[in-house]
Amino acid sequence: QVVGYGWVAKVSVPGSEGPLGVFHNDPGLSTKLFLPEQQDAVSLFLQLLAPKLEAAQKRSTTLSHPELSELIAQCQRFLHADPSLSHEELAAKLGLSSPRLSKKFVKEVGQSLVDYRNQRRLERFFRLVDLEEKKSHSPALLTLALNAGFGSYAQFHRVFTAAFGRSPRQYLQP
Repeated sequence: QVVGYGWVAKVSVPGSEGPLGVFHNDPGLSTKLFLPEQQDAVSLFLQLLAPKLEAAQKRSTTLSHPELSELIAQCQRFLHADPSLSHEELAAKLGLSSPRLSKKFVKEVGQSLVDYRNQRRLERFFRLVDLEEKKSHSPALLTLALNAGFGSYAQFHRVFTAAFGRSPRQYLQP
């Protein structure tokens, strides 16, 4: 799909359960021409690469570190399946206190549970955006944010802006 001024080509990276992501070819405002043959080659390459990316993604969402305990690996699986789970809900599912889960998570994963959960939510948000683009309609950002697991648009906007340095609307504009 070619969008915007100058041009930006977006090629979906296919996965067995939906797109794994999108490859952006963005020469900005250069004078380079759009070459359909080049984009076909990129598409073919991504189709060949997709199974390896998907396998790596599945490994990283369950046991991204070999030293992870089964408890923390289970916590990651819960968040991968449902990033809307609160800290307290996760702790209760795992039979730990919330502070104990936080300490254990940081010690084993190397980042806070809040940051990890927000990354999963942003990943899910972008998968939803990609799916909606394929359907040729764009629902409200609020709907996408809530479906990605954020509790409110304000929370989504704060997390997104902190991660990408600009608002969701600015980031997603063609």
